[in-house]
Amino acid sequence: MLTAQKPGEDAREASLRVARARGEALGAGARDDDVTSTLESLGFEPADAGAGRTVLHNCPFHPVAAQAPELICGMNHAFLCGYLAASGHPGTTAVLTAHDDACCVELHTGE
Repeated sequence: MLTAQKPGEDAREASLRVARARGEALGAGARDDDVTSTLESLGFEPADAGAGRTVLHNCPFHPVAAQAPELICGMNHAFLCGYLAASGHPGTTAVLTAHDDACCVELHTGE
């Protein structure tokens, strides 16, 4: 990922930019697909939490996120934002939300 770092860009900025681009690439290929099915296939274990919220019960990056949560959770958020933007789900947003037992990102629909 650091090979994608641009001059003057710090490693965190590069990581977030690349994560979003990867999400956009996946989303472009999954245009209008069911978000829940895609997230299940990626290992997030999404579940409807009511009130337009989807909790991701599994963090596929948990071992690394435990060591560097700010960076890894930020990358995860950027990835999911990119995916949602490119996949045709403008009414769904990825929101950073602290959870002890789930992914740091929730999806909110209808906001």
